[in-house]
Amino acid sequence: MAQKMLIDFVNIVSKEDIKILSDYFKEEVKVERIDPNVVNHMEVSIHEAENYLNSQTILKEALLAYREGEQLYISVWR
Repeated sequence: MAQKMLIDFVNIVSKEDIKILSDYFKEEVKVERIDPNVVNHMEVSIHEAENYLNSQTILKEALLAYREGEQLYISVWR
């Protein structure tokens, strides 16, 4: 959950937010956007997850997955 929150923060932080952080920490803060070609996000029903994941070639060392109800969300870094 913490990793998802960090990814969400990076995707929505504004220049004004960065200025506020820089003022607070009294040093320059930089936030670099995640290259969308580096991260692949997948959404699959929990009932279809086993077949779906077995049919995919994914790097298991760079995987984040979480579940909300019957939905499974997976992020894979290349």
